[in-house]
Amino acid sequence: MRLATKIIASLLALCCRSSGLVLSQTKESSSWKEDGKLVDAVGYIGDGQIAKAGKLLEEVLKANPSNDAAWYYLGMCGLYSRDVKGAQEALKKASELDPGNYWYKYEH
Repeated sequence: MRLATKIIASLLALCCRSSGLVLSQTKESSSWKEDGKLVDAVGYIGDGQIAKAGKLLEEVLKANPSNDAAWYYLGMCGLYSRDVKGAQEALKKASELDPGNYWYKYEH
């Protein structure tokens, strides 16, 4: 990624992290490695590298299937890649894991 894109992605990740969008809202604690992959995936989405982001998100979900934020961003990847069914399934899963999250409902 270009430096400017990395800076923007990092700022976005910090904003999302402070608002609860990036870190899983479940009672299980996620590892720093998963969080790093999640932040990288958000950066790849912002950079238009949807397939790369999707791969990272699938790795996060393999390690922690209850990571609502990873499901949300996987759903966004589905929307960007025009996989409507996959996007709906992922966004629904995110919403089920964290029913109080406004963003999940808004996108769903």
